[in-house]
Amino acid sequence: MNMALKILAWATGCLVWGTFCFLTGLYLTFPSEAGLERLSFEVAERSRDEFAISAADLAPWGLGVAAQEVVLYRVKKGRRTKADEKPPLERTPFIELETLSVSARPLAFLLGGQGVNFNADFHDGTVHGFFEDSDSETTLSLHLADIDLGQIPYESAVAVLRLVGRLNVDVELVLNTEDVKSSTGSVAINFSGFGLAEGSEVGGFALPAVEFSEARLEMACEEGKLNVTHGEFVSPTLNATISGFISLQKRLSRSRNSLELAFTLPEDLDRLAQLSADLKRSRDGEGRYTAMISGTIFEWAFRLNRSGARSRSTALDDQDPLSKGIDRPRPVSGAGVAGRDDMTDEERRVAREERIKERRERLRQRREEAAKRRGEVVEGSDGAGIEPMDKDPDELAPDNADLGPPELPPMPDDEPAFYEDGNEEP
Repeated sequence: MNMALKILAWATGCLVWGTFCFLTGLYLTFPSEAGLERLSFEVAERSRDEFAISAADLAPWGLGVAAQEVVLYRVKKGRRTKADEKPPLERTPFIELETLSVSARPLAFLLGGQGVNFNADFHDGTVHGFFEDSDSETTLSLHLADIDLGQIPYESAVAVLRLVGRLNVDVELVLNTEDVKSSTGSVAINFSGFGLAEGSEVGGFALPAVEFSEARLEMACEEGKLNVTHGEFVSPTLNATISGFISLQKRLSRSRNSLELAFTLPEDLDRLAQLSADLKRSRDGEGRYTAMISGTIFEWAFRLNRSGARSRSTALDDQDPLSKGIDRPRPVSGAGVAGRDDMTDEERRVAREERIKERRERLRQRREEAAKRRGEVVEGSDGAGIEPMDKDPDELAPDNADLGPPELPPMPDDEPAFYEDGNEEP
């Protein structure tokens, strides 16, 4: 028995010593440059050239590697010009991480798929989770904790947002790549101490500094869409809501946003906001300003919505006597870009032809109404209508004829004059 224990102890010691020597040698002789090249190749290969990565240093970490000063890039095709018909790919910095650690998930490989665990330090917070990919589904578990929003400014042609507070995100998503509508999952985004700092603006209008008492966005996956179930941002001066959904695609990076942001302002700021032409057009009859959030989940596009202006124009048309009795299509609330995204090319073509047909019909009816009104003015004061001429008077005159004012022959002195009623003047 004692001999067996000695052998076991000796074997354990050899295993520990061998592991220590192996790891020490691996750390001392790890091919950092070759590892960086391999990491760059794997990211480009797995993302189908949609992302690229760079790092300052690479070292072994457990069953994976750890990198310092990591930058993740979005990759796009360059703009083609006459001088350069095949431009190179353009890389745009997407995320900058202080550290990134990636390790393999052995079980995913044993089941015929691929999977990695990841941990990162990001803007004074942490990021961790895992990613698995197989022939039938893609699984993402992502958790962000205490991310400093002050280090993530948002700037676009429409809005500049100086954010403050901390961000926490929990994503659990199983994307069925064979049948997207069978996908499951949820997204929860919470903020602590969230607000807008000075320098924020929308449509050229400066927003006041705001601190939200509630800031939460939750989404649930249903029928291939991440539907917003709760999106409220409440403060004493500015309130906002987010509605809509994200249409999931087989390639997660190509999932498209169909979200709407609606916000209200206090009375004094509301009057000032209407000095901005863009904001005034986006304001509806209830005093809410709306904006559409489109693009992909990794590349958002923000633009002010003009449905408010269309609502006001239709209200004025209802008061126009020439527009009464005309069925005007009304915009469907909440549809916007989302409705168009669900239509096929053929459905869009048919809908466009219908809209053109309706416009032409409205114009025809307006012309008829206008012609009828002009006809009522032409009628004499005694109610006797004037028969319209079959031809244009200009067509009855010879070409290039200079018809001046008609010349009447002088009335003879003995010719009696008559009143308009036909009686002879005494």
